[in-house]
Formats: sequence, C-alpha cells, structure tokens
Amino acid sequence: MWLAFLLSTAICPAGEVPVTIRAFDTTGLPLLGAEIREWSRQTQKRPLLAITDPDGKAMVCVPRDSRNLLVSLTGFRPQQVELSGDTAEVHLKAKGSFGIEPAEQPCVTGTAVDGSFRMCSEDLRRLPLR
Repeated sequence: MWLAFLLSTAICPAGEVPVTIRAFDTTGLPLLGAEIREWSRQTQKRPLLAITDPDGKAMVCVPRDSRNLLVSLTGFRPQQVELSGDTAEVHLKAKGSFGIEPAEQPCVTGTAVDGSFRMCSEDLRRLPLR
C-alpha cells in the first residue's frame, strides 16, 4: 500500500496530485481515446493531460487547487468532472448521427442561379422524392 502511494506521488510534480479517471458511455462500456483536460472558463481549450486506455482509464496529475476536468471524445458530448477525491467516473452521452445533436434540425444549404437556399427537415420531407 505504501509503495503504491510513494509511486503515485513520485510520478506527479511537486504541488500536484494524481487522479484516476474512468470514462464510459451511457451503457457502461469503457471509452478508449477520451481526452482529459483541466477545465477552465477563461481558456476554451486547455493543454491535453491524458487519453484514456482501452479500459477507459487514465491517470493525470492536477494542481492541488484544481478540482475540475473536462472529458471529451469525438461523437460524444464533452462533460465537466468535478473532483472530490483521487478517482472519478464519467459517463459520456453520445451525439446523434454524424455528430448532430438530437435537438438540431438537419439542413441543406446551397446556391442556385436565382440565389442561395436553405432547406431544413420539414422542407425536405415535402419534396417529391422517390
């Protein structure tokens, strides 16, 4: 036990503590390749801290006063994680098809000889396509 504690503290620089993150989808499957960053309101994208392994697990070093992380993965909604100990679990929700949020309406835009156009889901349903 003490050996594990000493190894984990030796990995992180002074003033930082190790935190283990586990990332899953909503069905409980581990997520490989989820990006973990320190969360900040001021900076939109902070430096990458770690990427989850095939078990959805990653160990990161965070400053003692930092208690928020951002976990993101392509095809899933990013989620802020508030740390309260040395481990945290996050369950990411999948986006809709092709990364479109379910609340968004799919639209087609383009140009024609007489101007540009934008057609959204209700307009597309009315087209006489066979």
